Amino acid sequence: MKTRIFLSLFLLFQLIAASAAAERIRLSPDRGLYLHIPGQKEPILFPRSGDGVAVTWNPQESKYISLSFPEKRKLPEFTRLSVTARFRVPADTPVRKVSLRLLDSGNENFQFSRPAVVRDGLIEAVWEIPAGSQPHGWGGDGNKMLDQPARVYGFSIDHARQGNRTSLELLSVEIGVAGGGTVSAERPFHTFNSDEIHRRRSGTGELHPGSEALLVTGIVGECFVTERRNPVRTFHAKPRKLKVTAELLAGNPRLRWSFRDAGNRLLKTPALPLKLGKNTLEVDLDSLFAGARLPFRAEGFTLSCDGDTPGAVLLTGATLVTAEPPSGALDLEIVTGNALHVLKWGEENAFKLKFTNRSNRGGEFTADLEFRDFFGNGFRERATFQLEAGETAGHTPRRLPGSFGHWEVAADITEHGAPEFRSRKTGNFAYLAPAGPTPGRAPGFLFGICNNSASWSPGEQQKGIEAAALCGAKIVRNTFEWQRLQPAPDRWNFAPLDSLIDRHLAAGIELQGFFGFTPRWAAPPERRNASDWKSWNRGAPDPGAWRNYVRTVLSRYRGKIRYWEVWNEPDLSGFNRMSLEEYAALLKTAGEIARQNAPEAVVMTGGFATAIGHTGLKSPTFQRDCLKLARGAFQLHAYHQHGSFDRFRNAVDGKFLPMRRETGTDVPWYANETAVSSMNGTERNQALTLFKKLIFAWARGAVGYNWYNLRNDGFDPMNAEHNYGMMSFDFQPKPVYSVFNMLAGTFREARFLRPLETGDDFPAFVFADGKNLLIPAWNESGSGSTLSVALRTDAAAASVIDLMGNEVPQETEQGVALLSLTPMPATLKLKGASRVELAGRLLEAAASGAAAPGRSFRVACRLFNPFDREREFRLKLENLPEEFRVSGNARHLTVPPNRTETVEFELSALPGFKPEYGHTCQLRLAYELHGTPWRGSLDIPVNSAVVIPARADFDRAPDFRLRDISQVVSLTAADPALAHRLWRGPDDLSAELFLKLDGGELRIKVLVTDDRHVQPFTGFSVWKGDNIQLAFQLPGQRGCWELGLSRLDTGRSEVFLYQAPDGFAPEAAQEMKLVTTRKENVTGYELAIPLKTVALTPAAARQGFRFNLLINDNDGEGRDGWIHIAPGIGENKNPERFPFILFEQEVGNFAAAPPRNP
Repeated sequence: MKTRIFLSLFLLFQLIAASAAAERIRLSPDRGLYLHIPGQKEPILFPRSGDGVAVTWNPQESKYISLSFPEKRKLPEFTRLSVTARFRVPADTPVRKVSLRLLDSGNENFQFSRPAVVRDGLIEAVWEIPAGSQPHGWGGDGNKMLDQPARVYGFSIDHARQGNRTSLELLSVEIGVAGGGTVSAERPFHTFNSDEIHRRRSGTGELHPGSEALLVTGIVGECFVTERRNPVRTFHAKPRKLKVTAELLAGNPRLRWSFRDAGNRLLKTPALPLKLGKNTLEVDLDSLFAGARLPFRAEGFTLSCDGDTPGAVLLTGATLVTAEPPSGALDLEIVTGNALHVLKWGEENAFKLKFTNRSNRGGEFTADLEFRDFFGNGFRERATFQLEAGETAGHTPRRLPGSFGHWEVAADITEHGAPEFRSRKTGNFAYLAPAGPTPGRAPGFLFGICNNSASWSPGEQQKGIEAAALCGAKIVRNTFEWQRLQPAPDRWNFAPLDSLIDRHLAAGIELQGFFGFTPRWAAPPERRNASDWKSWNRGAPDPGAWRNYVRTVLSRYRGKIRYWEVWNEPDLSGFNRMSLEEYAALLKTAGEIARQNAPEAVVMTGGFATAIGHTGLKSPTFQRDCLKLARGAFQLHAYHQHGSFDRFRNAVDGKFLPMRRETGTDVPWYANETAVSSMNGTERNQALTLFKKLIFAWARGAVGYNWYNLRNDGFDPMNAEHNYGMMSFDFQPKPVYSVFNMLAGTFREARFLRPLETGDDFPAFVFADGKNLLIPAWNESGSGSTLSVALRTDAAAASVIDLMGNEVPQETEQGVALLSLTPMPATLKLKGASRVELAGRLLEAAASGAAAPGRSFRVACRLFNPFDREREFRLKLENLPEEFRVSGNARHLTVPPNRTETVEFELSALPGFKPEYGHTCQLRLAYELHGTPWRGSLDIPVNSAVVIPARADFDRAPDFRLRDISQVVSLTAADPALAHRLWRGPDDLSAELFLKLDGGELRIKVLVTDDRHVQPFTGFSVWKGDNIQLAFQLPGQRGCWELGLSRLDTGRSEVFLYQAPDGFAPEAAQEMKLVTTRKENVTGYELAIPLKTVALTPAAARQGFRFNLLINDNDGEGRDGWIHIAPGIGENKNPERFPFILFEQEVGNFAAAPPRNP
């Protein structure tokens, strides 16, 4: 039965009068509403007056306001909310959108928006909100699930910046809570088969895993067992029952399960006795989970036996029953013909969707389906089916995927007769022409993947091998540790590694061998019983034990394993507790034994984590010193460097390669573990990063590249270690998997020839595969420019291969091919070519300056004619935003042979243009080179200036917000031991920045949210603690201003001048005044810079200038990294990457309307 309880949320907090049985309960707004205006520290409380609560504000101060209730009332459990809010507004209201805000039990914020439609002075907004997954969530646990019980926060009001004062009166809020339309959904909880791996964590008992069951014997007292997935697998629906099937073989054991809720509360079921023979146990979870916070996870189960006979139990299955709406009880499975969710080219007939009704009753359902590829293209269709309880229905899509690569599927499911209950189910698959498996060893470059599968179940291991082989991997790095091979001095256990090696070789994959870490028994006696396990496990082993270990393993796997890595990341304290000399001795011993016992073996250094600053480094020169000390002991220099491509390139070119030259290290190098996490939904960036880092490493001399990791380590979107994989934890391919497949398939037989001289901002490289020339390329400028180059070649034909492996023919003209360099990497294939050279930049387009209200800017196009007679370029600007105007959007220009000409478009942004930092307007330049087959379009990004409004003060919306993972640079990501120091969200580190001109000063205010403030340094070293580095470059000055702003641990404020333009003295910092505060978790900085000190003129402020800022983070263990507005300060000094700001304020001779860009 479905009941509706209407709550008048006014204030949801104080019941005036209504009986508990009343269908409609009204609550009075006696407590008022808080008004939050961005940029203001404290909210304003507006009391009730008359019919409701009226708030007033100045819409010029911000683009939105928030209204919150003084108490965040907890809602009852629901399957669906129906919310209606009524507001009274004036006739000229600037309100454009009204959003309802809820907080879930994990403190995640959810916002549901509706347009503001005004009728007779009233806005009535209605929201229908189903339980379960929601796309618009932030903060808290970040799982995008509306975990119950939820609370009502209030509303967000978006408005236009018009008028000086406006008002809005909240009259009523009613919430219909639908909670009775649930069914019992039963799903597998544990199968106890070969896809699971269980371990005894405490007590006595022996585990004997089988293909379809788990046998536990020798139970005396308690035996606590966990499954590998327990720490990372969460459940979001309210549990009702746990059902377990087991057979008691001996003794009198009892079975108890343990769970933890979102509040970390431990929940234990009663201990249920088993009878001799087969048992089906049912545990009631309703009462156990009363008041528990969702989601929850399983801790494990305990078998306790107190009789004289040791217990023995065979566990065969467990299911979990949860309460869900009927539509939520339907599971979606994407069928591709294999367990890896890869649809192979030529096997398209296997593609279908399966819907399984997990509930205890049947129904008729509709699924609105959306299929979308990596580039945003796709199709929609609808499926209708009748499903009885436990039944499965298949649906074959009416269309097949139209392109290779990554695909996402979303199904919005409703039950007939209850359309208000809508559940969304999602999944991914990859449509590929598989790059593998291929027989034998790699013919050249090593396409590799890291996959530490030793702790996986046998079924998971096999899936991992198949997944690696299918996408073309030829080597897998598996750090199979010493303790697993030799658990005691006189005992070896080769069977698990033998099996892994043989199964990989059968799939055409080599395993990369690994030497490390030290078993307790092999540690020196004085460290064996140390309380810190790393002191023996990561410390130097007994030399004799090490020599015997290396000799035995090398001899056993001679001819099967070529590459042997000695330790992992020996430059990090988290992995290495040895001295430099002790580690070098291990390398030398391994090299000596390899030469004697396995001449084919290639001994590698441990993969060094980084060549640049890292708080976990043993010493800044450890890698350099090791290369010199152990020279001759190794044949391959292994290197990692996790993180962004920009950071990787700077490290390799700026530190790593110079270090190799300076130390005389002439052996090859191998990027054998490097990646970037897709934490917080950045899977697209992860895919692009693989292409860039692999190609760049190869072009800089690497003999191979291993992506870390094959599979995610868990499901937490805010945990970096859970999101490095090419596949999800449950083996659904991510976009990066398709990119690896494309690279391995396209470049398998290739060798690097040379870079193409297109400039640092436009990386392009020439490879040859024996038949064709391949040119991978992309645009790394980030500056709003786009480029197509002309290449002279003897190719018979050309084509372009995109990131997902789709190949499109491209016509050549008179021995000239066209290469477009865009932010989306691609590869130009020159078929049958033996030569290629750069003829020139055929078409280069860039926006000069930035778009700002009332200002004009130019788009300049440089046109090169690579032919021996004149040609006409025909250009047309398209896709203009409605706030832009152009003076003539078409240009025709005839260019003489082998000459370059320039043509410009002049555009302007209307006064009503509302720029936002980070928002890029895309212009489309359609082009045709008349008399050739070349025609198409280029996207030209136009950056928006940040306009500091006239008469600005600090009681308004901030000019910049720093709170997104894309703005974060981590210095600890390369070290799993420092995972606790990774950025966890805005509460960890975020900021709001305000600027204004006040009299003769540039005033800057920064409010930094930081869970812990640490600044023990002073002077030049303040960047190592919590502090701000800000920089700006003023027109006409040679050089850049860079300042360090700090609140020292003593409470004193300090300004340090890192650099100044030519002609300015270091004493300039003494004229700048800084005031800092610390209140709860917010550090405030207010800086006043006299305009005369930095020679900031009225004209320069009107014209605008480049400005940037970063905030360093130190939580007490060293510098963790920083969050920045834009790159250009922290990793290298590059003012060209700074945002552009301009002031409209009238101060002295300042004009209210700045002129156009020069």
